Amino acid sequence: MKLNKNIHLLMISLLLLFSACVGKIEEAAVPITNQFTDDPIYFDYKGLETATAISNDKVELSFDVASGALTDIEYKLYVNDANEGVTLGLETLSTHFKGRYYYMVRGLDINTLYNFKVRAFNKVTGAQSKQENNKSVRTFNNKVSDFGGVINLKLVPGQEDDAVEVLWERVPFVFMFIPGKQDPVKYEVVYSSISPEDIFNSNSTFRTVVSVPTDLPVNHPNSKVIKNLDPNKTYYFAVRAIHR
Repeated sequence: MKLNKNIHLLMISLLLLFSACVGKIEEAAVPITNQFTDDPIYFDYKGLETATAISNDKVELSFDVASGALTDIEYKLYVNDANEGVTLGLETLSTHFKGRYYYMVRGLDINTLYNFKVRAFNKVTGAQSKQENNKSVRTFNNKVSDFGGVINLKLVPGQEDDAVEVLWERVPFVFMFIPGKQDPVKYEVVYSSISPEDIFNSNSTFRTVVSVPTDLPVNHPNSKVIKNLDPNKTYYFAVRAIHR
């Protein structure tokens, strides 16, 4: 059974004051006077940390922030050893575990092996990274529902110290009253207080899985309250839509 995992991870600290961890950073314009004609200056940057297939046509990438001012650094994605990279605008990236950037690659082919690399460029000094990690991953071999995953986390009124409500995107069902071949028959809320990587590791002993059965497509669940959490601790959540 293949699992359609959430697109983005979210994390939450069980404190009385709660703030969302996903932000948007505006990309600064670089003055056109910054022209570089000399040979590039190189700096060490390992690039990708993880590349995880989450459906038949999507892969989630994570990579560390390069040294330098946020708006001075530009990141480019190289797919299958392409010579030209695709610029990743900062507004398309989200930040989570250890301050890493997360990016969703969409529109991929089913059951296909892809090779990814992220390279960093300093737009002010003209320097660029070298010796970046390459990550290979294969997309799912069967089609799954178009599921966006977690969209919000909320502290539960009166239970702010030990409970969180997880909300996820509604799946666009093919039929109204009978689940189609690609539609979910249940959801799984998966969480860990260690790292997001534990959520996607089925062998990890540091994650918890809560099953949420679905009803008719017109009345299927899109939230779950998770209780008995430890106070003042950061948790990482994901939601999987499981189909037949």
